[in-house]
Amino acid sequence: MSKIVRRIILASFLVIVIAAMLSSCAKNDGTLEYRSVKGGLEVTGLADRDATDVKIPSEYKGKKVVSVGEGAFRGTNIESVSVPPTVKSFGLNAFELCASLNKVELEDARSFADATFANEYANPLSCGAELYEGGNKIEELFLSSEEVSNYAYAGAGITTLDLSGVKSIGDGAFKNCASLVSVNFGDKVESIGISAFSGAAISELTLPVSVKSVGHSAFSSNKSLVSVNIPATLTELADRVFFSCSALENINLDNVKSIGVGAFYECSALKSVTLSQLTLKIGEHAFYNCNGLETVNIPEGAALEFIGEYAFCGCSALRDLYLGNAKALKTVGAHAFEYCVSLENVTVPSSLEELGDWAFASCHMLNLTEKDGVGYIGNAEAPYIIAYKHINDEFTNITIQPGARFVHQGAFLGKKTITNITMSSGVISVGSQAFSFCTGLKEITFAKTLRTLGDSALMGCTALEKVRFKGASAQWTDSKNENYVKKGSNWNFNAGSYKIYYG
Repeated sequence: MSKIVRRIILASFLVIVIAAMLSSCAKNDGTLEYRSVKGGLEVTGLADRDATDVKIPSEYKGKKVVSVGEGAFRGTNIESVSVPPTVKSFGLNAFELCASLNKVELEDARSFADATFANEYANPLSCGAELYEGGNKIEELFLSSEEVSNYAYAGAGITTLDLSGVKSIGDGAFKNCASLVSVNFGDKVESIGISAFSGAAISELTLPVSVKSVGHSAFSSNKSLVSVNIPATLTELADRVFFSCSALENINLDNVKSIGVGAFYECSALKSVTLSQLTLKIGEHAFYNCNGLETVNIPEGAALEFIGEYAFCGCSALRDLYLGNAKALKTVGAHAFEYCVSLENVTVPSSLEELGDWAFASCHMLNLTEKDGVGYIGNAEAPYIIAYKHINDEFTNITIQPGARFVHQGAFLGKKTITNITMSSGVISVGSQAFSFCTGLKEITFAKTLRTLGDSALMGCTALEKVRFKGASAQWTDSKNENYVKKGSNWNFNAGSYKIYYG
């Protein structure tokens, strides 16, 4: 027998063996396909692609069915599925894109509480299916196990939830439960996971004193949420925790120390906010576009130190802002109060060290104190915060008065009539484009208190002849100096043939 014939026979034998092995591994009962896994069998998909009503058995050929595999029913046309309590593991996207799935039958509605779901779409309820137990639709769900696993009831059509006895609620556990209007948290819940109740329909929320942590986005997009009672034990509000809760009217912040990024983003029904005496930080976008917000109450002597970028941007109904009550305030971020178009009065503390770009941009109603053609935010009781904008185009000599600490971004942009600018001691920051294209400017004097000179601050000042810095030359030239003036990019681009003088 030739070598070629022997090789053909051997190859044919291997094909037959491999096919036999695959046949023994691949199992199906006519409706479902399975594979062997640790502890029993896993459902891998449909053997009958036209099946609409699927019942997963608790065992097949003497082996327990313990899991549903990754993508097992993804994109199929099933309308109902029955899941036995033996199945405790659901793979990634197991029920994703099952647009027709409207019924999930469980022998015990509580059996999903301790199951493992690889992601939201691993759960058959995530398609908006109704939950059934013993043929009866379940709208009221009572859970007493210590933990509710991640995505356990995501998308379930329940209306009422009782969590008495539960200590830990997993990420996305009740996400997109669009009919869920009432939750009893009991008195043992300690942690609520990321997006745990995002997209629910809860109207009133009272968290128990047992709660120690709440994950980001936990109650976001609850469009019916009107009132929230936060316990004294919860001192930090996570990022986006009430993001887009557009009906929210009442929130107590009595013991809150930190308000996270986007915590109340677009909570447009919120009219008044009273900060705690303990509040240290308001995160970026915290109250962004809360266009119904009229008052922000800051108690006298508040510990507030930081207001992040865009924190109150778009709060178009906000009228008065008494930042001066926060004696330790150091930072107001960029665009923090931009488009607060109704803002009329602002007070600030002398502690402020950093004012971000365009912090008060488009605040056209803001009352300004005019001196020498320059508008100042502030009042007699509080130091002026800023040279906000140039008022009179006829002025040629401008003096930034004592008490001013910041020259606003673009404050004198394009003012061609100005020939001389002098800053009194106290100014610590000059914003980006503050004097850009002041083409008649010949001389400018910076105070020795200056620490920041913004991007393009003197760009296009083509007639500039003299720059005086009242501090030492080392502060201007030596970046290692502790009082060094940090300069932004292109701060002096095309600024004329000027000379620098010190002292």
